[in-house]
Amino acid sequence: NNNHSKLINDLKKNCKEFKFYSPSSYEIHYLIKKLCKKENICIADNSAVTKLIDFCQHDIRRLLNILQEYSYNYKSINIEDIEKFIESSIKKILKSVYMMPHYI
Repeated sequence: NNNHSKLINDLKKNCKEFKFYSPSSYEIHYLIKKLCKKENICIADNSAVTKLIDFCQHDIRRLLNILQEYSYNYKSINIEDIEKFIESSIKKILKSVYMMPHYI
């Protein structure tokens, strides 16, 4: 947001400002462990979890969507499956970006 905007400054006079910070890798790792335990997904490799966190860019909403999609095809989080999943996800994203101009 533009904190120097006159409109924002006027709003700030009557509002309380809350700052939100991205969760740490440790917090996201803990969340993944908790979710996987509830969903009966085995975590075979912690480096795979770290790679997943990096791919999600510390975004919890994105992480939840990715874990949901991942769980349809895999029941264990390991480095080989995560790398295949990330590669296929990137291909899907690139394909949709490439196809977008055809729909405009």
